[in-house]
Amino acid sequence: MRNTTTSLFALSLVAAAPSYSATRDDIYQAFQRCNAVGDNRAWLDCIYGAAQPMRVELGLPLAPADQVRLVPPAAGAATPAKVPEKKGGLLSYVLGGKREVDGMAFRAYSFDSSGRFTVTLSDGQVWRQVDDDHRLAAWKASPGRYQASIRSGALGSSILEVRGEPGAFMVRRVR
Repeated sequence: MRNTTTSLFALSLVAAAPSYSATRDDIYQAFQRCNAVGDNRAWLDCIYGAAQPMRVELGLPLAPADQVRLVPPAAGAATPAKVPEKKGGLLSYVLGGKREVDGMAFRAYSFDSSGRFTVTLSDGQVWRQVDDDHRLAAWKASPGRYQASIRSGALGSSILEVRGEPGAFMVRRVR
């Protein structure tokens, strides 16, 4: 039943619009590879991760990295299903690592009702923690005490680290 449901769901995605056919073909193939995942919850997470290239094309929030990692690679492939190319080339887009900000002081920061932060850097850039990032910051000192480094992450994401503080956060630039 699961294989039939997955196949029908994936087939409907592939058939829906020709403008995304290459991406849909890749996603359909990734769905098929998810069938190797035995646990139902992990299988569903794999399906969500397999749809990542379409989420990127549509500008939707990225699936959590845990879901994307569940997608088995294609036979003979070193990377998951291809994603659209961005500035810097496909390899840097998939792997990330480029420094966007290096050791810049905070001008201000605030937390929303769910505990996610928005940071304004000294040059006026504003970065917001993404909703999919479940790690919460515990900053209490004045903004000038903190210095941010931001690098590109995998699949177009951005990762903020604060000098002297543990961990990293997934963020997106607001302005």
